[in-house]
Amino acid sequence: MTQTPSQVIDAIVQAAESAQSATLQDFVNAASTYVMNSAALSASDKKRHQIALSRVLGFALKTDLVAANPRMANIQVGEIDVYGGLRRGQSDLVEFHDGDGIRFAAELKPVNLAVGRAIWNRFGDIRMFAVNVHIKFPFSVLAGI
Repeated sequence: MTQTPSQVIDAIVQAAESAQSATLQDFVNAASTYVMNSAALSASDKKRHQIALSRVLGFALKTDLVAANPRMANIQVGEIDVYGGLRRGQSDLVEFHDGDGIRFAAELKPVNLAVGRAIWNRFGDIRMFAVNVHIKFPFSVLAGI
């Protein structure tokens, strides 16, 4: 039985998320399948897959960070509320410490099919995220990917 593009992407994402130790290759496979088949997806499927792809990328980044520094094993992946100096936002990866607050946070902005102004808007989102968090946690390490 032939799977639809949506089913193929779902299968890749579910496999990566179930272990919660996705690799960058898992993300590349899922993102490539998404890009190659996006024309066949409905608008709601596109949005759902974009959110899922961000989660897979988050787990892949966590896997790599923990491999490089096992003390970062408590990184949370998902849309985590972060209260910065200017407003409340959400971050895709966060490492909190009871005494220090945010030690590490990353904002993921995949540009799978974005063009033109949409790409520049994502850069602006990352810049605003960094300014907001650094005002309240000046010694935190922030990443924008």
